[in-house]
Amino acid sequence: LSGEYYQPLNIFSNLFISTKASLGAVNSSLFDEGIVTDALRVSSIDLSGFAGVLLGTWGEAKVGLTRQWIKVRENDGSFAFFSGEKIISTGIEAQINVDTFDRISFTKNGLRFGAGYYGARKILGGDNEFDLFTAGGRYVRTFGKNTLDFALAGGATFGRDGQVPSAFSLGGFQLLSGLARNQIRGAFMGYAAVRYHRQLTREQLNVIDLPIYIGASLETGNTWNKKSDVGFDSLIFAGSVFLGVDSPFGPIYFGFGMTDRNEQSLHFSLGQSF
Repeated sequence: LSGEYYQPLNIFSNLFISTKASLGAVNSSLFDEGIVTDALRVSSIDLSGFAGVLLGTWGEAKVGLTRQWIKVRENDGSFAFFSGEKIISTGIEAQINVDTFDRISFTKNGLRFGAGYYGARKILGGDNEFDLFTAGGRYVRTFGKNTLDFALAGGATFGRDGQVPSAFSLGGFQLLSGLARNQIRGAFMGYAAVRYHRQLTREQLNVIDLPIYIGASLETGNTWNKKSDVGFDSLIFAGSVFLGVDSPFGPIYFGFGMTDRNEQSLHFSLGQSF
């Protein structure tokens, strides 16, 4: 659950301020050699405020302050939101975002890129100190009914107090298909993918229009806990095949994924993932 307030400073400039609040809880599993070793419930509250500038109609650059309250406990099936070990992280955040996608789901053409920095500091009221850098993007191009989608992402975390959080995760449909969702975690991350899909149905002009797509993806990447472990020789290779439907309720995916380590998974999802 999240909400955002956006306010232009005046009608003659591209400057703006914004605030955002979010509340959520997710189930998280810890893995060891592909086997679930622990089940956790992670609850979080996030508050942030930014000042920034619009970059035409295609992007933005902003800087601000973010504070996050996290509760981690054993997943015992209860709905207790505020129980568990508490972690507070407060830091300065800077972002630059570019988005020229023509549509959110089953994008046909466009570029999306984002780069960010987050610096957690105890002096701001947090429990930890680290620097986190992220960058990633997608380029999509359609030729007739055929669409190519190229994706690239990376991230790095550097601890200032001897502790480096596992800030990045991979695993799940088209994020190393074949692995469970968020199966691998680490302080460093690299990921690349090439995806292809073809529209099987014709464009409809009536109210009921359910375009159907068939596609596949090739993916590679990994996460690492130490900078010295990062290397091409430890990359995981994966791929998927899928059937997609662009429905009024959001994209529907049926997929099958596999890694080069012979890990396999079936996938079903309904709705847009942001």
